[in-house]
Amino acid sequence: YEKSNLEMVDGFFTGAFSYNAGTHEEAVFRGWLMPVAQYYTDNEIISNTLTAGLFALAHLPTNPQPIAQLALGWHLGYITQKDEWRIAEAIFIHTWWDVIAFTASYHFRKKDIASSRFKPVLWLPPFELYF
Repeated sequence: YEKSNLEMVDGFFTGAFSYNAGTHEEAVFRGWLMPVAQYYTDNEIISNTLTAGLFALAHLPTNPQPIAQLALGWHLGYITQKDEWRIAEAIFIHTWWDVIAFTASYHFRKKDIASSRFKPVLWLPPFELYF
């Protein structure tokens, strides 16, 4: 691993990817899943903990130590519940959390010996949809 200078394309990708992840994940976890869990459990703490746990498990392929995601998920759930189920603040925090994390991962790159080029140190799991 070597340090590298960030390029404009890294910043564009980081911003776009972070916004996309923030809006979509918050819509699913805090906008849909947590109210459903709240309905069935009738308990804010249990629904928030359940949703935060699923949020951490969803990030397990890219982060084998999901304690940070568990804590972030619980905090975002708490904010959403206290903000009368509006997810705007959770989206804002999630997006900027990802911007910082992805920028740090782009700053340290893995050198590809075969092509003498740098590749970003960011692994994403395969995305599959089943209908």
